[in-house]
Amino acid sequence: MFPPVTFKLPIEYCDFDFGESHVYTGSPVKPKVVGSYDGRPLTADIDFSVSYKNNDKVGEATMTINGMGSGYTGSQTFSFDICPEGTEIDTIKALKNGLRVSWEPQDEQTTGYQIRYSDNRDMEDAETVTIKDNTMTYYDFTDLNPRRHYFFQIRTYTKIGDDKFRSSWSSKEMSDAD
Repeated sequence: MFPPVTFKLPIEYCDFDFGESHVYTGSPVKPKVVGSYDGRPLTADIDFSVSYKNNDKVGEATMTINGMGSGYTGSQTFSFDICPEGTEIDTIKALKNGLRVSWEPQDEQTTGYQIRYSDNRDMEDAETVTIKDNTMTYYDFTDLNPRRHYFFQIRTYTKIGDDKFRSSWSSKEMSDAD
């Protein structure tokens, strides 16, 4: 009699979810990986293992998922983005001909800031200003229409080569231009 034949499924046939982008924390970023095959869940450290590269700074990181145990074989590599930590608008002050928007500095792994503003709450047709200095903590908006409500949001960005990695937009802040 022959021993039973075991078949290992190539890990490439499995589905994995880990999110596309993650926020820089100051420590290596290791997204939680959820795997499945044909609707059946896989178990980390039993069916697969995960190793990471370039996951300790803002930019593009990679993870390799290796099949293991009695059921899975092979490996599959994925990339994911690590984005800079965001910031929030601190104050909006009236100027003679506009508004000054100030924010909490966030200069770790950050190249600069982007502020978008609109007179529409939904930020439709918003204009965006890029501040290329990560030490700046305010920006003056001039020539705004008087007596209009303006909505502002800010985010950080990091430029690496030709790529920009951006945080999420902050919560919206509103002010009137006087």
